[in-house]
Amino acid sequence: MRKFNVLYDSSYMGKQLVTRTSPNQGFNREILDRIGLLIKNMTSKRARTYGIVIGVNFPENKQYPWNNNLMNVFIEKLKKYFKYKKIDCKYLWVMEKSKSSKNIHYHILLLLNGYHVKSFYNHGKTALKIWAKTLNINGAGGLIHYEDQGILLDSSKPLEDFMNANDKLFKWASYIAKIRDRFYMPGVRCFDSSQI
Repeated sequence: MRKFNVLYDSSYMGKQLVTRTSPNQGFNREILDRIGLLIKNMTSKRARTYGIVIGVNFPENKQYPWNNNLMNVFIEKLKKYFKYKKIDCKYLWVMEKSKSSKNIHYHILLLLNGYHVKSFYNHGKTALKIWAKTLNINGAGGLIHYEDQGILLDSSKPLEDFMNANDKLFKWASYIAKIRDRFYMPGVRCFDSSQI
C-alpha cells in the first residue's frame, strides 16, 4: 500500500484546517497541497472563483464496484456540462468508505468561474441528474449532498476580505484531505484532480 505523508497539526501553510473528529485522524499532505494549487490556479486566472464541496454516494440497496470507473464517468459528464455552460471548472475528488456502509463514497471540491456561478442550486440539480444517468437509475435524490451557497473568492474586494474567504474555503476543503475513512485498494486511486 502506498504511504502518504500525514499531517497531525491543526493548520497547514498558515491556514486553519477543519477540526478533526478523532485524535489520530490527520490529513493527507498531498491532497492539502493539491487543494492549495487548484485554488491558486483558479484565483490567478480571474478575479472571482466560486468553491464548493459536495458529497456523492451510491444507493445502499446494491453493491457497487470498489473502483473509480463510475466516478470518472460522472466527472467527465460534469465537466462537459460546465463546458457547455461556458463555466471554467477545476475539481478534486477523494474516495472514502465508512465502516457502516457497504459502498464507497466520494467528496468533491469544485472550483468554478465566479462570474457565472453565485449559487450551486441549479448546478446541484443537474449533478443529481448526471449521477442518476451515470448509475443508470431513475433518480439520485439524496445521493448528492451540497449546500446552495459555496464560497466566493473575489480579488476585487479588499485584500483582507479575499484572504479571509480563501482561508475559509481552504478550511472547508481540508475536510476531504482527512485520513479517517480513507479507502485504499491496490491499483485504485484514492483521489484525483484537474491538471493545472
